[in-house]
Amino acid sequence: MERLLYGSGRLHVVGLLLLMLCGVRAQGASGAAVQGAQAVAMTITSPQQFEVFQRSDSNMGTIAISGIAPAGCDEILYKLNDSDGWKTLMKNWASLRVNTVDSTFSGAVQAPGGGWYQLDVRAMSQSKVMLETSVFRIGIGEVFVVAGQSNSTNYGAEVKTPESPLVSAFDGVSWRAAHDPQPGVQDASTGGSFIPDFGDAMAEKYHVPIGVLSAGAGATSVRQWLPKGAEYDLPPTMEKYCARNADGKWMSTGDLFNGLIRRIAPLGAHGFRALLWHQGESDAHQPDGHTCTEGEYVTMLSRIIRESRLQAGWDFPWIVALTTFHSEADPSDPAIRSAQQRVISSGLAIQGPDTDKLGAEYRNGVHFKAAGQKAHGLAWAAAVESYIDPLISVAATNKPHRR
Repeated sequence: MERLLYGSGRLHVVGLLLLMLCGVRAQGASGAAVQGAQAVAMTITSPQQFEVFQRSDSNMGTIAISGIAPAGCDEILYKLNDSDGWKTLMKNWASLRVNTVDSTFSGAVQAPGGGWYQLDVRAMSQSKVMLETSVFRIGIGEVFVVAGQSNSTNYGAEVKTPESPLVSAFDGVSWRAAHDPQPGVQDASTGGSFIPDFGDAMAEKYHVPIGVLSAGAGATSVRQWLPKGAEYDLPPTMEKYCARNADGKWMSTGDLFNGLIRRIAPLGAHGFRALLWHQGESDAHQPDGHTCTEGEYVTMLSRIIRESRLQAGWDFPWIVALTTFHSEADPSDPAIRSAQQRVISSGLAIQGPDTDKLGAEYRNGVHFKAAGQKAHGLAWAAAVESYIDPLISVAATNKPHRR
């Protein structure tokens, strides 16, 4: 049997072996030959290459295993390996039953946070290997969701790539290395972001894979992130994601809120550490007819937080930045900053970075230069570390760096 080593794409297909009618023979790992009369295939739906599973505070995580077995398969064997030889995770193969109705299989394996792992999977028939495949770069580490407006997406001056091999990105469907532009965003941005620098800092601190889902949209007001039908008095300057109800009242279309929930749903309950919220510039110092008061901002962001948790089915943490910078002449809006601080002080959210401190020397207008992207990423890393460090055990830090 020939062993095929594939990464996973949008359809998550990682194992495929064709045995043709012309008599091609495939040599199995056991040495037994398999003579094929038909084409057979195996699909691994989970895990994906570059996928990161959120670890617990004690540095343990669960890797979900699922797929579709080839015709004639009566058993799936799997083994989880540390891909760089750090330690032996499983000495023996473990077994999964195959559903006889639809040929699906599923299971899970626990492992500690660390470097990338490799999952080997064998499709068996009457105790003989039909085919074997592997999924590379599977991680147990820290996963984050990023939402908000342009500085949470791809409007930075420099398209960046993480220096660490442990940083990956998720778009709500598939995983890949976290090079800019980040996937998953709800706009058409194609520039750089703070994610590579943030991911590098987090990987350097915790020595585990870091996964990031970026779900923001440029130039958006807090009003546009409300659930569908939520009303407000005045529209933002950009009326996308806004509508009027039958009474002529302004309301949210819910597109951004629903897009966020749709993207985080595959991560599952407790599937990420926190949501990082960077939004405020589009509500700061707005012209007449488009203003958002301090009280309105508090009410709206509080509703978004509560309803996002309700829709997700678990009370995931929100880390909220203080962010209102427009330009060197308009570096902050005290009312919106106060609103953000009030949401944090209420206990609904955790203190994030004060990005208004990143002044004109870091920016091209509202957006960040390359140095600003790095400073922004490091500021987020510092805020996240302040939240995580009291939670995790000593065993979850200070391990040797592994690729």
